[in-house]
Amino acid sequence: MKALHLMPMMLFSLAIPLALAGAFEVQLKINDGNSSLYIPGIGEKPAYEVSSNNYLTPPHFYISSQDGSLLKSLVSLYGSPVSIGIDKAAGSHTIKLKQRANSSALLVFSRGDWRSIENRMRDMERGVFLANIEPSFAFGLGAGYALKMILHYPAIDIAGDMVLQKGIHRLKIENLGTENGRLKVGISRG
Repeated sequence: MKALHLMPMMLFSLAIPLALAGAFEVQLKINDGNSSLYIPGIGEKPAYEVSSNNYLTPPHFYISSQDGSLLKSLVSLYGSPVSIGIDKAAGSHTIKLKQRANSSALLVFSRGDWRSIENRMRDMERGVFLANIEPSFAFGLGAGYALKMILHYPAIDIAGDMVLQKGIHRLKIENLGTENGRLKVGISRG
């Protein structure tokens, strides 16, 4: 059985196994009547203008609600989506995504707007989004893996502790002699 992935795209991902037969529906209640909604094939509208409805044949299976630059979406990651929908209530709305079992969905909290989701839908529908390097909606996917290098030599004391951001850096590595019978090497910005 596949998992439901909850992905506030810049913070963490949490997988919750689903032991369901048939179909499952993910719902996100938003207590804000001033948000705008985006429904693929329908477009972007203020939440107060949209009626409760289920959409069985949108061009893409996701639904988004945004307030300013805060994006909340339900996205069919891969599998067999059934419908997207919205339920309205006074001062709130609920966005819904219904899928068959053995499929996956993302609950997205990110910055941006519905275009952030739309631009990643091809990877979603092909089932390769999570295989991207640092999958994200708010930022580019990147072309390389982050590298973390930690040096540990039992016979050498390394003096220096720094974090270097992406880019080209000049380092100064110097022999600081011996201390307690161990070679001491200093590493600093050069």
